[in-house]
Amino acid sequence: MTKQHKIGLVKVLGTTTVVLAFINESWTLVEKVLSLFNIVPNYLTCTNETNMAT
Repeated sequence: MTKQHKIGLVKVLGTTTVVLAFINESWTLVEKVLSLFNIVPNYLTCTNETNMAT
């Protein structure tokens, strides 16, 4: 293996790590947003039911 090949491998590995970390972060962000969207309709239906009950 030449030095250039090693540098290329390091770059590829580094890029892959960054991309995977970014995907992981954005996935947790997506989950947070989805959970927010789940909480809001549940909250609205709860308030509507209590309003109708009174």
